[in-house]
Amino acid sequence: MNNTDYEKCKSAYGWIVDYNIRYKQQEHYKVCSHFAIWYNTIKGNPVELFFFKDYADYKVQSGKYRHLVLHYSEVESFDCPLNCTKEEITDLVIKAIMTIFDYTKE
Repeated sequence: MNNTDYEKCKSAYGWIVDYNIRYKQQEHYKVCSHFAIWYNTIKGNPVELFFFKDYADYKVQSGKYRHLVLHYSEVESFDCPLNCTKEEITDLVIKAIMTIFDYTKE
């Protein structure tokens, strides 16, 4: 992964991560060890992000976002360390999105 690809992805998707951390799940992300990204297969399309602690919490959180099934065709989940800072979470999510959309191919 090179810096240019990372910055392109962060420019396109960083606001989504920031919005989730600041507003939608402002305290929840701090106690979670996983996050899920709902997406369509076209790079540049919006994604939906949510954090969860375990499978039971995943079901609770995904239940709040039932519309995801209607708007997105794919979902992937990723691990993250507990008590991550906002910057660490942002970095992990951006790298996950880069993997999903293969930012090495332009």
